[in-house]
Amino acid sequence: MGKISDRSRAEFYDSMIEKREKEIAKLQQKISDCHEYDKVCKQRQQALTSTSSLLDDILSEGRISDANLRMLVSGVTVHQNEDKSLDVQFEMNGDFADSTMIIFEPAF
Repeated sequence: MGKISDRSRAEFYDSMIEKREKEIAKLQQKISDCHEYDKVCKQRQQALTSTSSLLDDILSEGRISDANLRMLVSGVTVHQNEDKSLDVQFEMNGDFADSTMIIFEPAF
């Protein structure tokens, strides 16, 4: 409204409005990014909750059955090093970590 009555400062008002519109666009993009991040986090939480439930079920049995092991692990790689130590790599199924490396030292 002030712009209408003050023609001499119209350029100043235009630049101020343009600056605010750019800030609004940046904030809207941040909000959109936050919504997407929230969506991804909720999906990941749901996947981890099902994984946690599966692990709780396995632990409640007191021992791991062959079927449970097959649900958790897709493959095991064992490599004996020159110093007689073993490298054992578990390739996990599903939403578990990429892989786990366990090194066994020789028991001489």
